[in-house]
Order: sequence, then structure tokens, then C-alpha cells
Amino acid sequence: MKTKNEKIDICIIGAGYVGLVSGACFAEMGHRVVCVDSDEFKIAGLQNGKIPIYEKNLDTIVLKNTKRKRLFFTTSIREAMFYQNLRAQAIFIAVGTPPRPDGSADLSAVEKVSEQIALNMTDYTLVVEKSTVPVETCDWIYKTIMRCNKKNIPFDVASNPEFLREGAAVEDFLKPDRIVMGVDSKRAEELLKKIYKPLKKARILVTDTKSAELIKHASNSFLSTKISFINAVANICEKTGTDIDQVAKGMGLDKRIGASFLKAGIGFGGFCLHPDEQLVVRDPLGKIRLAPISRLHKEVKFSNAIWETLSLNASNNVVGFQPITAVSSRPYQGNLLRIKTKMGKEVMVTEDHPLLTLQSSLWILKPASDVTTNNWLPTFLSIPAAPNHAIIDLIDLFKTQQPPFFHSIKTRPRQKKQWVLSPAARKRLLALTQGNCSRVCDIVTRGHPMSLSEFIELERCGLLNWSHEDIELYTAKGNTTCVPAIIKITDDFCRFLGYLAAEGCILQENRKRGVRERIIFHFHESEEEFINDVKRILSEMGIRFTTFHVKQHHTMRILISSRIFAHFLRDILHCGTDSYTANVPDMVMTCPNSGRKAFLEGAYRGDGSVYYHKHSPAVTYDFGTVSKNMATGMTTLAHSLGVVPSYKTAWQNKSTMPAHFLRISGASQVKLLSKVKGEKCQLEISNRLNLLKRNIAPTGYKILSSQVGAVRITCIEKVPYKGPVYSIEVEKWETFALANGLVIHNCFPKDLEAFYWLSQKKGYDFHLLKTVKDINESQKFWIVRKVEEELWNLEGKTIAILGLAFKPNTDDMRFAPSIDIINALLEKGAKIRAYDPIAMENAKKVLKNVEFSKNTHECVKGSDCICLVTEWEEFRNLDFKKILSLVKHPILIDGRNLYDPSQMRKIGFTYKSVGRP
Repeated sequence: MKTKNEKIDICIIGAGYVGLVSGACFAEMGHRVVCVDSDEFKIAGLQNGKIPIYEKNLDTIVLKNTKRKRLFFTTSIREAMFYQNLRAQAIFIAVGTPPRPDGSADLSAVEKVSEQIALNMTDYTLVVEKSTVPVETCDWIYKTIMRCNKKNIPFDVASNPEFLREGAAVEDFLKPDRIVMGVDSKRAEELLKKIYKPLKKARILVTDTKSAELIKHASNSFLSTKISFINAVANICEKTGTDIDQVAKGMGLDKRIGASFLKAGIGFGGFCLHPDEQLVVRDPLGKIRLAPISRLHKEVKFSNAIWETLSLNASNNVVGFQPITAVSSRPYQGNLLRIKTKMGKEVMVTEDHPLLTLQSSLWILKPASDVTTNNWLPTFLSIPAAPNHAIIDLIDLFKTQQPPFFHSIKTRPRQKKQWVLSPAARKRLLALTQGNCSRVCDIVTRGHPMSLSEFIELERCGLLNWSHEDIELYTAKGNTTCVPAIIKITDDFCRFLGYLAAEGCILQENRKRGVRERIIFHFHESEEEFINDVKRILSEMGIRFTTFHVKQHHTMRILISSRIFAHFLRDILHCGTDSYTANVPDMVMTCPNSGRKAFLEGAYRGDGSVYYHKHSPAVTYDFGTVSKNMATGMTTLAHSLGVVPSYKTAWQNKSTMPAHFLRISGASQVKLLSKVKGEKCQLEISNRLNLLKRNIAPTGYKILSSQVGAVRITCIEKVPYKGPVYSIEVEKWETFALANGLVIHNCFPKDLEAFYWLSQKKGYDFHLLKTVKDINESQKFWIVRKVEEELWNLEGKTIAILGLAFKPNTDDMRFAPSIDIINALLEKGAKIRAYDPIAMENAKKVLKNVEFSKNTHECVKGSDCICLVTEWEEFRNLDFKKILSLVKHPILIDGRNLYDPSQMRKIGFTYKSVGRP
């Protein structure tokens, strides 16, 4: 007896590739489906029968089910959940995958979608995660809905990963080899089974949610492994003169291996950054740092803790720290794009890297190759700050990070107090001094110092009841310089560090009595305000100093002689030792905004100047340094306070390296940094600014909110590059901030990368997947090597490229191997002519300096070599005798082993394929 399929009301959030295919296929199965997307243009098109992506048979089932009133489209989540007064029983979230280059606003905001679901539920609802997302996303969706579910409406969260091949997605959905249901309740399982009941022959696997999420990553990674393995075997076949097709056939007959994905070819394909790009990150200890992505890759790889990066929520122009979910690298050869903006900012990315660009008041994604000088990129104007300044305990610090002179460090009570030790403490101290009664007596009765190691041991034994605030440290004898054991970071101390970066140095001298280390400040004798400020700060800290007036140079020197203080500044705070190594300490980055501003004050008072415009009351702050790290740190600090400085480099007379200059202009920005040049200058600055009749809008940037601005692109340059490039994935908001103030979108995730990252985070270094990645990247350049072998010099030669899309039967150019192949050929001077049956329009967005043809014959005419890159069906049955008459040289490089070698050679082609003689 046949059972009737129950019609389920389904809501699909996200009408991208996964969402639209899923929604159309659910409707084809007889369910009532409402697809919702925030892109009004896309929804309007779908309502009028216009399909935004190409996928075989997708247009047919969308139009059919729209006509039959089983498939609807809207831009409102609430409307979709109650469309025509019918409540959605199941809601599929399909926004986790990155949007296409022409995509909508923030489709990846899973948290925002979950919140809206929670706010609109009225009865039991099954929320299903459909897209490829990081493992444990279901848990986060559940927590988010629980937090917003004020009415305690019952619900479940399930994982139902998609296994759709681009080009065959409709067939894969309606005739799946398996359906994975990750559920944590029987009720959720029963509802999902009702939804998929029309697919009677489908095998169903029911798991928990985390297992379902991981199945997706593991499956795709294993397929990548098979592809890379057979490509490696193909390389051996070439060297031994054997046939990869026969080898693969023999392997595939083994039931344990199977024949699927044992076809040699040119690999699979990503978006990345130059290794020197610096990011604003927060380490697991909560310290805000500036780190090149290459160094971040090394540090994060071996860490199981949570690292975060400053990120932009593009939907509401808010910035905050978000967890980093992956950092990866790959070898790359080709062009990078150096994108320069107003205010002297720039970033170097691969040509297909997605960038956020401002359109009206919305952020829209574009590939880097598609941006123009009319586009604006986002900048951050705030960095979340610590609520309070830090307190550093040198004694506790030296327990775990012993300086080289640890055993020379002495301790004594501050303010000339005497040690007060119990009999037990004296007894233990006597043992530590090897029975030296005289020394113990001197310590107890005469106030002589105790070594730091002795102090720590007594404290460890619970025999010392002294607060570290009452202890000072030193190393030398006599009238020495002491350093308080507790250093309280204050605004004054941050300003002191700014003075040090601009006007100070740390010197080390070897003397007969040992190493001497000194911190020296040099001020012009007229800068009494700043000199007195440094002296006051040191005095309040209890640190001894001396001053020298060098009259012939009109300078005043402040000198502190202390190995401990020098070590603290140089090796713990990493301040740098001179103008060439000057740096903004991470501790300052982590400070409250008042401390950040104080550091800027100290630095500007040393290496900054005020420019008073001659024909206007306008005021400009200028700053110069020879330290690139210092300039970068100062830029980041300025942005954290809502100030956008301009940046440039220049070579000074007789200099051996470029100088770096920052300029802060505009009345509003100058006011934000009041007193940065001291009280004396501030009076003149305030008087001039009061004379301004109107506030002139900035020309190089825009302020969009208190936390976000935008700068206009001024120049786009291609830069030849060979070496590693790096990508980063960021949870939730999928953006990350650079130290120069720019905000960049995620590199789009790949399952292989995500699975490799997960294995590392869980303490397992998956070497095999790393090798898979390396083989894949090198395989893409197989075609380039073969073309060079046949043509020798590629300069001026015309190469015909057949197939551009990532796979046949799709217009998707994301990760397409053709991008890297074409860029490598262009780099060698070749002329490129290309044809693809479907993906031409999307290809034009990411490929420049390429002549696009209308058909195969136009593409190959007069070419020196033909390269098959994507195995479209129409390429299988080409008229090669006709093609032979059109080409300049009959050379065919088959990157997909589509043709029979003997047949092609019989026609008259010089034919090369992957792993076949």
C-alpha cells in the first residue's frame, strides 16, 4: 500500500547557490517552499522568472514550481516564516557559504538570521543548517536562538549538509547517493525524514549534529586527496612512459578503492594575501598585537587557544574582535594586485580576492580585479579597549621569564623600610645562604638586600608576607637605580613610552665590573615642558635619573642607568632600542583609549611637528620616523581613536633608508588629539581652529559611523610575484582589519583548508592534507610547463584557452584553475584568447588582458597552442580537422585527458595529456 507524502511548509533563508537549488528541489518534491534573501534585485528577478545562476535544469524546476504555487520568494524573514498565513515548520539556513562576486549584503550573518528566527517563532520549529559551515556551528545557532527565545518556544537545530556538484546540483539533490541528517532529538529526525520522504530510494544516515558537519568537510577533503594522489601518479607515469588512464583503471577495479575521482588533471583551485600584510589581532592572553599574516600563520598553527582579529560587521558598521577559524598558506606564481587608496593606504592580494566596496550606504563584495578608482574600501575607526590599565609584577614575571642577569637581581623594601622576618623565615634564609649568619644578620638588622632568588624561595615556602608593591629591584652596588617590583601602567607611563620611541635610546656597554645598560632621552633645551614631564613621571615611579645639559648642542639629556628597567622596556615591552627599531608596544595597543592617546602625545612631542597654514587658520600635525614598525603602529593607534592619518614614504638627503611620514589634518581630527603637542602649543592651535568659519569635509576619506569610515581607491597595480600567499577565515562577520586601517573580506573558505585547520586545533597535524594542498597547487601549472616545452619562448605567442569555469555546467569562477594558469602565461608574455560556453561574463570580472571569443573556432584561429582547461561537453565532439586548418601550430595540451592520444596524433596534432604517453 502506497503512503501519501506529507507536504511540509519550508522556509529557505538565503537564495544563493545552495539555497536556491535546495528550495527549488524541495518544491519539486511537493513541498511548499518560501525562499528569502535580502538582495531585493535578486528576489525581484526570481519573482519574474530570472535565475541569477546557471545550473543545469534549475530554471525549469524553478519556473514550473513557481507556476504551481509551490515556490515563492520574498525579502522578509518574518513574511517567509508565515507566508500567506501558513507557518514554516522547518527553516533551512543557507547563508553560510560566501556570496558570489555579484552577491548581496552580508548573506553570511548566520547569527543575525538565527536571532530573527528566534524572535518570530510561534510554535515548534526545526532550524536546519544547510550550507558548508565550521564544525560546532549548530551549537552556536542553538545558543543564539535560546538567548533570543524569550517566549520559550520549542525548537531543534539540525545539520543537513549539501553534497551538490556544480553543474549537476539538481540531479544530485533529487537523486542523492546519501542524505545526512545530524539531529539531537527524535522529533527533529522524524520531521527531516518527512521532508525527504519523496526521495524513496535515497539512503539516509542519521547522526548527531557535529558528526554531520564534519562529514561534509571530511568527504570533500578525501575527494581532494584522491585527485591529488592520482595527479602525483600521473607525474610518475609521464617520467616512466606509462599510461595514467590504464593505471587508474586498474586501481579503480579494486572495490576498496573505486574508480571515482581517479581522473588525472590540473587540480582544483583560492584567494589570498601577500605574506607581509599586517593584521590587528588579539592573542589568547587578551593582548592586542600587529602581526604579519605569515607570522600569524606560524603562531596560530601551533596554538589550541582562541585567537581573534579585529573585524567589521558590514551590516551595521560596527567593529569588534571575532575568532579566527583558519589561517592557511599556499605557493603562488602570478600577479598580485597592489590596491592603493587615498591617505596612503594599500593592500596586496591575489586578483580574485573578494573586497568590500561601498555602494550607496551598503558594502558590496567585488573581486579585486573588478574594483576601480571609483570604489571605496572600509577603514576601522575604533579598536575595543581594555577597561583598565595593566599592572605588571616584575617578580612574578621573572619567575617564568628569567633575564640573563637574574642571579644578580637584589630586592629590598621601598622607602628605606627594614625587612621584618619571622624566626622560620630567618632559619630558611640561613639555609639559603649556606649558613652565613653574618649575611642574614645584615639583611634582618641593617636593611641589606636579599637576592631575588632568595625572596622567591621564602615566598614559595609561605615565610614572607611582603606585598610586591613594597619591594624594589636593582643589580648594582652603591648609589644604585632601583625599579619598583610593581609597575602600574598609567597614561603618564604610556606617554613616557611615546617619548622613549621618539627621543630615547637604550644602550648597552661592557665594563670591567660587568654590563652597564642605560636609557637616554635627548631633548632640545627649549622643550622644558616635555623634559619636566619625563622627570616627573620617573620621580613618581621612584626611578632615579640624572640630567646633563650639553650646551654646544643645545640639548638636555635624561639618563637612567638600570639593567632591570632597560630589560623591561626592551625585552618585555619590545619598545625598540633606537630610532630604527622604535615600536609601539603591544601593551599600549591593549590600553584604554586614554593610554593610546598618551603614547601618541609622547611620540608627537618628540618626532612630531605642528604646521600652521599661511593663508588659512587650519592646523596640521606631522610625524616622521625611519622605523616602518613605528609608523604602522602609530597609524593603528590613530585609527583606534577615530583619526585617519595620511601616510607616505620619502628618501631624505644622504639617507640609507626611506623615512615614513604621517599627517593628521582637518579640524575635527586635530581636536580629537588635543594637547598632543603639549599645553604650550595647544593654546595657539585652539585659537586658530576657533577662527575657522566652517568645517571642511575631508577629501580622502568618509566617516560612516563612529567606528567605520571609507577611503577611495586611487591606483591599482599588477605586481609579479612568486612565493607563498596566505588566507584567513574569520567567524561570523568574515572580515579582518589590517594595521594600516583598511578592512578586508575573508578569503573564501575551502573544505580542505577547514578540515586541515580543525585537525590542528584539536591537536593533530594532518600532514597528508598539507601534501594534498601542495600537490594541487603545483598541478595547476602543469599546463604552463607543457606549453613552454612545446613553444620554448612564450613572448608574443597566442594561447587559446578552452574552458574557464571551475567545473563544467556552471558559471562559477571561484577557485577556477584557469585563473592561475592564465595569469602565469600572461606573466611569461603570452597573449591569451579564451572561450567558455557559460562562464564568460563572470570570467571577465576576474581575468584582465584576455581576449574573449564567441566560440571555439574564433578562439583557436591563428593560435600557437590550444589548452583545454575545463571539460565542457561541447568540447568532446569538436571538428578537429576544421580546427587543424585554423591554428597556426597544431599543438593541443589536454589538461583533462578528454581525447584519445592516438586519434589526435593521427589527425595531425602534437598532443600532450596528463600522465599519458
